[in-house]
Amino acid sequence: MKKLSVLSLAMAISLLLTVTSKAQEAKKPGAAHLKTKKCNDVVQEILESSTRFKQLTKNLFAAVKKNKGSGFGTMLDASPNPARDEANAQSDKYELSLHESYPDRTVNIAHFEFNPKTKLLYEVNEVDPDKPKPIAFNKKLLVEFSKACR
Repeated sequence: MKKLSVLSLAMAISLLLTVTSKAQEAKKPGAAHLKTKKCNDVVQEILESSTRFKQLTKNLFAAVKKNKGSGFGTMLDASPNPARDEANAQSDKYELSLHESYPDRTVNIAHFEFNPKTKLLYEVNEVDPDKPKPIAFNKKLLVEFSKACR
């Protein structure tokens, strides 16, 4: 019986060390990047990192809820690889829209483009779509974009 207890204790300690080791590995710098992100997720992060997106969405959820809506969201309307990116259409740029959601309708309130060649993000004015306005975003995300969107 004593041998069984010692063996059980040894196995428990071994399991604990394995779990602890894996937890410590996950805490190492860069461990979050071990999982490859999908291209459309990185493009979404690029948009969400922009000051303009943050301005537009700052109090948006509360405003939509006040008007009996369910919230807001973004949609990837088009991309260079729509099958991979789960986009609705083909385009040489990533085209995104910000919308409010209501029970009877979805209202687009802003349109954006990310150009994969120039690595620039734009807000597109629907009145003059041929003159998109460049907007700042977290340029550190371009490394992730290059990895995910080959």
